Amino acid sequence: MRNRRFRGLAFAFAMLLVLTSCGKNAGADKTDTSENATDVTLTLAAGEPTKGVDGAETVSPAITTEIIDPAGGGNAGDSDRIFMENRQAMSVATHLMVVKYLGTETDDYGAKVYRFSPQRVLKGTLEEEENTVIYAVADDDDTKPFTGIFNTESEYLLSLEKHISVYWPRSSFVFYDNVFSSGDEQWSAMLALAEQVAEETADSVPPYYGQAFTASTDINEIIEFASNVFVVKAEQMVSAGRYSTELYYFTVTKTWKNAPVNAQIYISVPEGIVTAGESYVVFLSETGETSAIYTPAAKTNSIFSLKEAAGIPAIAKILAETAPYTPQ
Repeated sequence: MRNRRFRGLAFAFAMLLVLTSCGKNAGADKTDTSENATDVTLTLAAGEPTKGVDGAETVSPAITTEIIDPAGGGNAGDSDRIFMENRQAMSVATHLMVVKYLGTETDDYGAKVYRFSPQRVLKGTLEEEENTVIYAVADDDDTKPFTGIFNTESEYLLSLEKHISVYWPRSSFVFYDNVFSSGDEQWSAMLALAEQVAEETADSVPPYYGQAFTASTDINEIIEFASNVFVVKAEQMVSAGRYSTELYYFTVTKTWKNAPVNAQIYISVPEGIVTAGESYVVFLSETGETSAIYTPAAKTNSIFSLKEAAGIPAIAKILAETAPYTPQ
């Protein structure tokens, strides 16, 4: 069984020092047409999603599991063990899907991104745009890379984790090593197992991993959605991150909704919108269990200078109602 999530606060602060770890971006700009070949063969190590310094999710190697060749070769092993290992993977997945392969792309950071067209969603829900195509990366690492080859004729049963980030252009999926093709002898049995597991575990896993944000650009809707609304002073930029972000160190001077434990906080902000020494009204999502970093509540309209805020009635009203920060 996979060790699902490293939750120590020490990890979050270690990430602040490293300041380099971010998620595999689902964004893509190069197309690889060489993958249209034979069915999938698997050699993967298990991996775990963790929180990067800019709020994005990353997949890092964890406990290596024994590999199952879905075509029946390799480590065939005992049938009960095979059945149970696949049940475990299906149980912890946020999504179980039957998909068709569309092709591969390479993102800005060199990661191979697989495009799939969902045919049947057995577990989990999809946004409207995801009903046509999802973007996924393999749950692998540098020592045991994914070597599977997909073709456009077969259907595939995938166990996936969905990851979201306010910094990404779209959500991303990570597929586990238990991939089955409609040409496999085990196809019918694994499909029946997936349907059973989906029904049993539909409410036992989160719908996705990552900090929630609103897709709205409406100021009032963002105010309503935000878990935290502060007036802050930008002290200094700590690091430039991926996805055109900058990690800043702020001091909270006033609060309107919620309040941090300490006045000094970190916020990962869009590149180029914050200047050290200036004050801002910020609309933020809740921090995660292991994250010491706040993220914007929306992709836009979450951070305003005091001058900008004074000219927007809804935010000017908030400014008039803020209270000086009081240590918690």
